[in-house]
Amino acid sequence: MLRPFLIIGVGGSGGKTVRAIRQALRFRLEQENWGKGIPQGWQFLHVDSPTAQDGIEFPAPLMAQEDYLALVPNGVTYATIHDDVVERVEPAFARDVRRSLPSPNEVKVPVYLGAGAYRAVGRTISAAALDDIHDRVKAKVSLM
Repeated sequence: MLRPFLIIGVGGSGGKTVRAIRQALRFRLEQENWGKGIPQGWQFLHVDSPTAQDGIEFPAPLMAQEDYLALVPNGVTYATIHDDVVERVEPAFARDVRRSLPSPNEVKVPVYLGAGAYRAVGRTISAAALDDIHDRVKAKVSLM
């Protein structure tokens, strides 16, 4: 019996992992002579900061556009994202939140191209995009 599932890959490595899993599942379905493609109940999502998927050199196909969620619009800076996160919290907690995030003065990576493997930068981007992530996951679950 096939069961529904949603696999979410976060960041560049997470996206490559989801791509590899999807490719392996397609191969296995072909071995079983399943000619209907990936079942609707099997959903995949790659969440990352770049406006376009990266990792083209990886030996599994890129995700379909509806399976990729870019968290940073083209040209947006880390400072903008940082300020957005800080502004969303109650003023009494803003200082503590600001201390827990990487300083915009120290982050030099163009985040619309990626978080540069800086996990704290990626977490800040994710915090700013929680509504978008929630909406996309909810849509994927409804497809299942």
